[in-house]
Amino acid sequence: MTSMELLHLNIEPPIWRRLLIPSGITFHKFHKLIQAAFDWQDYHLYLFDFNDFFVVNSDPDTPFHNIEKNPKKVKIDPVFKEYKQFLYEYDFGDSWMHEIVVEEVGISG
Repeated sequence: MTSMELLHLNIEPPIWRRLLIPSGITFHKFHKLIQAAFDWQDYHLYLFDFNDFFVVNSDPDTPFHNIEKNPKKVKIDPVFKEYKQFLYEYDFGDSWMHEIVVEEVGISG
């Protein structure tokens, strides 16, 4: 399991969640867990921004960016071992930005 904190940016007062995420899941499943944690309905597109690459579910004919990975194929574990802080954007129209900080990887539970 991985412990992390999610902070919804540009909102006052601050809105945040602390999550325990199971190991071995894809970023798509991770997105679904974030949706549940904030009680959202998953109506909008999303992406994870790691500066070096994006994890985004885009159209292969019109890629979002040339350095992107498919959230249904990429597992969180190797990425979280290397990247301890990244952004999650939900709803590209309103651009709800979230800072995610990985606090601890490999928690037994």
